Amino acid sequence: MVLVSLLVFFVMFSFLILIHEAGHFFAARWSGVKVLEFGLGFGKTLWKKRIGETDYTYNAVPFGGFVRMLGEDEASDDPRSFDRAPLWKRILITLAGIIMNFLFCVLALSALFMIGTEPLLVDTDTASITSAEARGWVTPGPALSPEYVKGLTPRITTTFNAQTAELFQTLWSVQDDPVQRAAVAEQINALHPDLTLFNDAQKQLWTTMLQVMAGDPYPELTLNTIQLPLLPALRLGASESLRLSRVIVQKAAAIPREMIRERGVPEGLAGPVGIAEMTHQITSSTRSLSEIAARILKFSALLSLSLAVMNLLPLPALDGGRFFFQLIELLTPWKVPAKWEQYAHVVGFLALMLLLVLITYNDILRLFQS
Repeated sequence: MVLVSLLVFFVMFSFLILIHEAGHFFAARWSGVKVLEFGLGFGKTLWKKRIGETDYTYNAVPFGGFVRMLGEDEASDDPRSFDRAPLWKRILITLAGIIMNFLFCVLALSALFMIGTEPLLVDTDTASITSAEARGWVTPGPALSPEYVKGLTPRITTTFNAQTAELFQTLWSVQDDPVQRAAVAEQINALHPDLTLFNDAQKQLWTTMLQVMAGDPYPELTLNTIQLPLLPALRLGASESLRLSRVIVQKAAAIPREMIRERGVPEGLAGPVGIAEMTHQITSSTRSLSEIAARILKFSALLSLSLAVMNLLPLPALDGGRFFFQLIELLTPWKVPAKWEQYAHVVGFLALMLLLVLITYNDILRLFQS
């Protein structure tokens, strides 16, 4: 089963890279820019075949790909070089890979919504639950009220309210600060002196229920199956792709802060090893083949969207970094010298490789610990 999982991961990951680089490739060909090499992977070339004026290569490190164009990294007087192309064509070539990954996500999600699938992401605040329920996406159970909690914990007679829940929510946010944590705990004890009458098990249960109440007002939530005709499915696939893109941007923006706070790779950030592990969890689940295929398609769609959004970030060595320099050229009378831009991309690439090494190390460590 492990070999099957690795094969599925390899095919899925290679396909997502292939469609991304194909976007750059076909946009360059359409724009009249000469493509010197279309490569999958990095490092030592394992296989090469020339078709027309382009070398197609497969390289030793399979995590990535590239399209090497004439005049992309060095000046060229050839009229078919990348740096001689009009700015709007260079922007199109730069963004084409991102567009391809985004379009694949839209089409994959649309297919899933036609086949029938659960909602991808439902926020648990009351407004979101109400909206999802109106659309038929979810069926909420009883709201987590004080009465509901007392029904679960009949031996606990203390009264709690919104003020107490807010204090517990504050308590989570200051867990790393012992002084503030003690101050908030003192306020809770002042409101509920009868807490001291409980044994540790009762107190822990009560505390847990308060935490759940502050973070999730509907603990018993049923996700319904969404199944739509073609056009509504396409519209929903597009709107969900945009909504999930915003979520990914928010998560990406929090990564530097989380790395500083955690002094390492934050939980939930995975590299190729982590993605392979998740693929194995999907393929080894005790489900029917059609359910596993649907879950792999959903996973591939989310990975493709993540690739699109992360590549759009204005970081050197990424498509977004190249687009940033092009925006400077578009919006100002000043063009960044090619040598400066190239230095920025080299530094950015080295930084990304270092981050990939750290993430991979963390993935392997977590794999052995589990």
